[in-house]
Amino acid sequence: GQGQSFVHGELCPAASAARDDGVGAAVVASAPDPGAGLSLLDALRSPDFALHFTVHYTISGSAMMLVNNLAQIVRAIEPAAEAAGASAGLVSLFSAANCVGRLTASAASEWCARAGLPRTLPFAASAGLMVVSLLCVACHAHWALLPACAAGGMGFGALNALNAVNTSTLYGMRAFGAIYTTIVVAGALGAVSLSNGLAVSVYEAHASSGTAVCVGPECFRTTAWVCAALNVLGCICALRLSARVHHRRVVGVPWAARTRQGDAAGGAGK
Repeated sequence: GQGQSFVHGELCPAASAARDDGVGAAVVASAPDPGAGLSLLDALRSPDFALHFTVHYTISGSAMMLVNNLAQIVRAIEPAAEAAGASAGLVSLFSAANCVGRLTASAASEWCARAGLPRTLPFAASAGLMVVSLLCVACHAHWALLPACAAGGMGFGALNALNAVNTSTLYGMRAFGAIYTTIVVAGALGAVSLSNGLAVSVYEAHASSGTAVCVGPECFRTTAWVCAALNVLGCICALRLSARVHHRRVVGVPWAARTRQGDAAGGAGK
């Protein structure tokens, strides 16, 4: 078979064409072209951006919901445990797992690139870890908080490690900074809507009459189920995004064709 050259995990059509013509048999793209890629406006018009933004929103928002409300989650399960400092230990576990997730996701991303798989594929695993974490929260058991924090921390750490490299992979280096910071806005939106919005509303709705304290399974179960469902959606979006990246590697789609209009034109030509 013919060789293919990639830049940050993407097919480099020019290098591939050179090999097909028998010219430059050892063409290697050693560094990305800082002028290549999409502008911020073009990125916003790309289906990739909507999928990427959704993945970040679901994972980051759910992780913030967990860590910001951890003391209340512990108190709702076992009030005495919170006084004993259990929540502080769980936050430490979340932080340690976050570090492990970053390292693991970085290694997974490199493995995917060497194996010819999209670097976006580990996003699906990150969302899957968040689903496991939130299902543990929904169990309303003190023992379940350990795997909840471990899985949640790893999923959140993996997301942060994968975002930078996948931003350059998906959109190029032309407007890397602007696109990356726009993607990160999804995390802020997720924290506001899921942690400060959904979780607080459900908690207050089931709080004891005349107090601001909620004890029992209903304090966070609905929130956990909703966030778990959102992360299932995030996993699906990550898989769809990976399928799009793989398709572009096969056919060599140029940057100019990666907007919605370009995708429509490409689909019409199939």
